Amino acid sequence: MPGHKNGRGLPENIMDCDVTELAATEDLHSPGNVIRRSLELLRRMYGSNESFILTGGSTAGIQAMLAAALNPGDTLLSFSDCHMSVINTCALLGLRLKLFSAEYDEYGHYAGFDEAALESSLDGASALIAVSPDYYGRSKDIKRLAAICHKRNIPFLADQAHGAHFAASDKFPPTACAIGADCTVMSAHKTLNALTGAAYLHVSGDLVDRHRLRRALGMFQTSSPSYPIAASAEAAAMTMSAEDWERTIMFCNELKKSVPLKALENDDLTRLVFFTGSLTGFEAEKILADKFGIDIEMADSMSVILIATPSNTEEDFRQLTDALCYIAAYGAHVSAPSAPRPLPPNGVFSPSDGFFAESEAVPLKTAAGRTAACNVASYPPGIPIICCGAPVTSQMTESIDGLIHCGAKITGLEDNNNIRVVKRS
Repeated sequence: MPGHKNGRGLPENIMDCDVTELAATEDLHSPGNVIRRSLELLRRMYGSNESFILTGGSTAGIQAMLAAALNPGDTLLSFSDCHMSVINTCALLGLRLKLFSAEYDEYGHYAGFDEAALESSLDGASALIAVSPDYYGRSKDIKRLAAICHKRNIPFLADQAHGAHFAASDKFPPTACAIGADCTVMSAHKTLNALTGAAYLHVSGDLVDRHRLRRALGMFQTSSPSYPIAASAEAAAMTMSAEDWERTIMFCNELKKSVPLKALENDDLTRLVFFTGSLTGFEAEKILADKFGIDIEMADSMSVILIATPSNTEEDFRQLTDALCYIAAYGAHVSAPSAPRPLPPNGVFSPSDGFFAESEAVPLKTAAGRTAACNVASYPPGIPIICCGAPVTSQMTESIDGLIHCGAKITGLEDNNNIRVVKRS
């Protein structure tokens, strides 16, 4: 990302609109006729009741929809693969958080959820949020999750940051806002021809207070939104083409057939996930960058993850095929994950209590049993292994230590060794 691939897909002269709120440009926070018309087109395209353009990324959308859907002191239930912005927003808003662990396959990828366990976890919760699709292109059953929530008369919130392109073709899963989600956030810049920070927020139904949602958008976003970002978000949506995306899917399918590496089966056919055999994904990432000049989206201990869009050329796919065949020469055997996925914190916890408490830095290896005052995550994907306000376990610290030794980029630690925890009284 971004999906425009070094500017190939951006409108020409996009910076000409880098101006402030003028009569001709209107105000994104107080739309006139031109912006309202643009938002109406966006609403129709994505199947929502109302849509908004954001310039602060999906993070701004998550902040706004949590502020609109819950009140301070409420409990939010989230799937445990949530982005760290969910935990941070709970800290800001004084929300309590409970993490629900889904089912995973032998390689640690999403493989469904236990409905009875989810129903039980929803007791006492005021809303549910889920990432779909995830970083690996796997989607959750949005329609079913929404139905479970609506039976309890609580909103279902969808973090569909990686699915802004789903509206382009029926070869993709449907957009969350069209099949039951009460609020859906999407990052336009991840997969579309939009500048970094461009995003959409969609609302459907009556379970989320739209008046509060609009106020929240004004609260969490700058009062001087970037018009180049906003204009690129508008153009990216309006120029989506089924033909272009289906051509990209064709290239991706041909690539998978041509490369002797196991590819992950997923729902987003343009999200390429290849197991790297005898190499770690981090080692393969370095080879791709240093030897072939190919920057990938993300690596983990056993795979590389790439985002393909219509702004990638046929030559891009040819070069990537050659590079992945070179990686495959090291050995295509797929080994099991080097460390098990750590269990999320048990029960309800308060990110606010962790963030606002007096804190101290301690070595990561001694942090088990302490309460975290920060999030610690491998970034990307930005899914916290340690959550602010929750107890730290030895399984969590061992997982982070293993990721560091594999070459992962870790955010949240101080000096790559210390973690900030709540100070003991």
